[in-house]
Order: sequence, then structure tokens, then C-alpha cells
Amino acid sequence: MNLPIDFTVQTKAQLREVVGSPSEALLEKILPSLEEQSRYFIQHSSIVCATTKQRNHFLHGSMFGGEKGFVRFIAENSLLIPIKEAGDYLRLIENINANPFIGLLFFIQGVSETLRVNGRASIVKEKALLTAHFPADQQLTAAIRVDVEECFFHCAKAFIRSKLWDSTTYLPSYHTEMSSASDFFYQHTILSEQMQSFITHAPFICVGTSQRQGGADISPKGDPAGFVQILDERTILIPDRPGNKICDNFENILVNPSICVLFFVPGVDHILHVQGKASIVKEAKILEPLSIAGKRPALGIWIELQQVTLAYSQAMVDAGLWNPANQIDRKTFPTMGEMVMKQLAHSKLTKGMSAKAFDDMVSQEYKQHLY
Repeated sequence: MNLPIDFTVQTKAQLREVVGSPSEALLEKILPSLEEQSRYFIQHSSIVCATTKQRNHFLHGSMFGGEKGFVRFIAENSLLIPIKEAGDYLRLIENINANPFIGLLFFIQGVSETLRVNGRASIVKEKALLTAHFPADQQLTAAIRVDVEECFFHCAKAFIRSKLWDSTTYLPSYHTEMSSASDFFYQHTILSEQMQSFITHAPFICVGTSQRQGGADISPKGDPAGFVQILDERTILIPDRPGNKICDNFENILVNPSICVLFFVPGVDHILHVQGKASIVKEAKILEPLSIAGKRPALGIWIELQQVTLAYSQAMVDAGLWNPANQIDRKTFPTMGEMVMKQLAHSKLTKGMSAKAFDDMVSQEYKQHLY
């Protein structure tokens, strides 16, 4: 399906004309290294999504899972992620050896905020080092070391819109339509009927992009199930709802159109992974069908598909992602305000603001600008 160039955003100036610019205070939330709150979040995370780049420059989306705290700290600002000899194990090693960077998004079950961590990546195979950090897994042969260059807390909008942690939305009946074989792996260059069905049932996605020469990002997006529009078997359209205006993914697309997207169906231990070429759409008549509550998205991500994969997710199983018993009691975990105020304790822009005041401000933002 052809997209006229005048329907798209072509420059950073055009992008900022549509979405505006983030506040100075918001930009201060982007930190150059891990600190206490980020480490605390990672210690409680059982699932992490990642973006890496293949040799052919396609972006690749992956998922890692385990018990809470399965990602270890190898140094004050460095992480170690165990990778099992299954799924895309060899692809990950090849990607990182060819392009040594990674974008990560950490989840905590029951918590609607996420932590994005970007940095340099390398493959670790030294048995003594692996045993020291993962003594219970004597079969482990490799891990990814990430030297962190950026971390940032994402707000809860994607999870509020998608209701991802609401177990009443889980689809056990849909699960029976999927193969339960752990080696289930179906790859195509177009969307099959089963893949299209998966998209229509998905309320949550993770979008991965990259700068031209390196540096990856991965961000969450969510809405009622089926919010991603299937234009034809080779083209999809993702609406962009009001957010933080930082727009890393959009700025990346302007210089490097490669993109990958992971689709989640609540309660289903499979993942749909699409890779393709992205454009930023601004044309109202294209975006109008994606309106919610009478509000049309200002922009959308148009993706021409290059490869599509539907596969069983061992990471989801290892994390027990859809088990409500694994969800943390949100009242026992720091609020967004408590985390951010500790991060920005020395900032002049937040001086005098309490965590409660920050949480109240965020709550109003969710009520007034969810769409």
C-alpha cells in the first residue's frame, strides 16, 4: 500500500510542530546511569523486552524472563542478563557481536510504570563469571552484559489504556487456539490469518527503533485490544496517543526507518514479532479511524512489513507473566512520585515538590490527557 510523502512527517521541525517539546523537568528524568531507584526497580522485575540490530540492519525484538531479580548487577552501572540456548539465542549473540548496543524495557507485574534502559552490549561466556552471578544455573553458557548509558521511567499511560494487568481481560479461550509446543515458531513475510487475529486481540505492544549508527530504544504502547490497524497483509498502522513529547522513537524513525514491534495478548504465552520499515503519518483522514473518545491521534506509525514471526514465549512462562499471584501489591511499591523525587533530589526544577504533589500532578495528567 502506497503512502504519499506529503501525508508524512519528514523532519524534526515538522515533528515538533505537531507534538511540541517536552518540558525541561521531564528531560531531567533521563539519567545517564543507574541509581538507587532504577536498581530497585530492576531487582523486582521478572520480564524485560529488548531491541537489538541484525547484520542486515533489521531491528530485532526479544524478551527475557525469570524470577524477580533474574537480571544481575555486575558493576555499579552494568547489568548481566542470562540468555538460554533456545528461541533466538544465536540471533541475539550474532546481533550484539555485529552491533554492540541494546535497548531494554523492564516490567514489574502489577506495576504500570516501566523502566527503559539503553546502553552498550557485549556477550559474556566466561564460566567462572556466569557461575558467580548465576550459581543456581549450572547449564548457563552465555549472558548479555549491558553497560548503561541512559535510563528513564515511563509513565503508566500504556498500561492504563491497555489494562494489561487486569486478569479479567485475560483470554484463556484464545490460548487454546495457539500451539502449546515450546518449539512453536511460524515466520512469514506477510500477515497470515492467525497473525491478524493475534493483532486484533492485542491491547499492548513494545516498539523498538534505533539511531542510524547505533543506540536503541524500546517503548510501551497500549489501548483497547485491536488498536493497531491492519491496512492489508503487508501494512499496519499504530496510533500515537498523548505522551511525554520526548519522541525518541519518532526521532529515530526520521533518520532510520527500521522498526520492530512485539505484540502481547493477555493470558497467552506467545509473542508476535514484526519487523519492517516505518513512516510517521500526519494525515487526518488516515488517522481518523483510530480515534478514541472523539479524539484523533495527531500522528501514527505506518509500517511496511518485512518479516513477521509468531512464536511460543519461554520468557513469559519463566516469568509467570500472566499469573495474578505474581503481581506485586502496588501499595507496597514506591509510587512514580516517590521514585522520581528521589532521582531528582538535587534538581532545582523539582525543589520543594513532594512525592505526593508529583503523584497528584501525574494523576491529573492521566485523567485529562489519556487521549
